[in-house]
Amino acid sequence: MTRTRFWKHCAWSLALLITLIVGTAAGCRGEDAPDAPTATPTVSEGGLTTTTPTPTPTLDPGLQGEDREVAIWGQSVCELARTFAVDFLASGDPRNPQELSLEERKERADSIFPAQFAAVDAALDGLGVIAPPERTAALHDLLRQTYEGLREALRDQEVIIEAADDTEEIAFSNMTVNEWISLAFRQAELLQNAGYCP
Repeated sequence: MTRTRFWKHCAWSLALLITLIVGTAAGCRGEDAPDAPTATPTVSEGGLTTTTPTPTPTLDPGLQGEDREVAIWGQSVCELARTFAVDFLASGDPRNPQELSLEERKERADSIFPAQFAAVDAALDGLGVIAPPERTAALHDLLRQTYEGLREALRDQEVIIEAADDTEEIAFSNMTVNEWISLAFRQAELLQNAGYCP
């Protein structure tokens, strides 16, 4: 299976899993619960990303057993995904890479990688301490695989950029990383749309 087909498979698998278990997730906040505000990443001057604070949601007091566990899991995983998005985007550099020389692009990458790795590692650490209920265990594992795939792609890109002889090699190395980032963001959006995020 090629990498591209693997990513599409992961995305479709995640969408299918969410569709199969969305019926119970939609009721996690109760039928009449209002939509809670969510963290909203915004780009401020200098290219840094900031976020609007997310209020701590309350669980429907009528939830019991696994329904309650799923609701708690959803809150935890959605907050983790929001934090990842904000931290990863904050690693950006406002300069246009197309206008930079090879050495400048290498320096730019060196300055960005630490924050990107920190965001991915924090997400993986968070997933490692969140205990998923049986109903969402496969979904939890897919999220973990996505962050692991992104970390591996970043490591590969780091090696490629260090050895690059021209800017085209660097631009090409972005493609794989960008696909993993897009997958992580699509998964976060699917979690939101499926009702897991308060």
